[in-house]
Amino acid sequence: MKKILFIFVLFFYINVNASIVVMDADSGRVLYSKDMNERKLIASTSKIMTSIIALENGNLNDKYIVGNEIKKVNGSMIYVHEGEEFSLNDLLHGLMLQSGNDAAMIISKNVMKYDNFIAQMNIKAYKLGMYNTSFENPHGLNDDTKNYSTAYDMSLLMKYAIKNKDFIRITSTKKYKVNNYIWYNKNKLLSDYKYLISGKIGYTKASGQVFVSAAKKDNKTIVIATIDESDKFNLNKKLYEKYFNEYK
Repeated sequence: MKKILFIFVLFFYINVNASIVVMDADSGRVLYSKDMNERKLIASTSKIMTSIIALENGNLNDKYIVGNEIKKVNGSMIYVHEGEEFSLNDLLHGLMLQSGNDAAMIISKNVMKYDNFIAQMNIKAYKLGMYNTSFENPHGLNDDTKNYSTAYDMSLLMKYAIKNKDFIRITSTKKYKVNNYIWYNKNKLLSDYKYLISGKIGYTKASGQVFVSAAKKDNKTIVIATIDESDKFNLNKKLYEKYFNEYK
């Protein structure tokens, strides 16, 4: 009866168009899903893959000079200027906290050749079993090029990403300062839910609100991916509380 009541209440909150997956990060078992294999635009949650490719192929201490690649994007930015120098570690914080599309361009141009970087994003996706995913850019803007995935595939990606200690360190940072810049994490659930260990939000008009996150409680880790769900933070918190309670 309680389970039926929860499902009824849950669907009262969920956007009818939303795709959702709740996954046990240890086993990969799907604990709950809704339209989990429907391909959709994923906006800035694409940067989860961007950060992983950078972490696995670059050096955090490497220094990069900002070039004119930053002029090719718009929207969410860290607003750095041509000629400035930043480490890869700095730029990854700008990428994952402030969701800088300019940071995505600087990283993808400097870690390796841009086209090779995009190719590596897709190769990694295939290796992780993300068979309904395709990346055309490192930032998630969908004006000219588009990134598609599913709630299931993005859960697989986060399940993999949180095995990387630097990824956890960066995405769990609430504020980062470098030179005269201060970047704040847009993932508000970091402050509102004490068990959250990582997450990345995304939004464009075409994609709707997208959120992929991970939380750990009592040695259990859960990953949640929601696509086109406006009340993303509240819904994620409710789902975490329900499925962590089921482990008791």
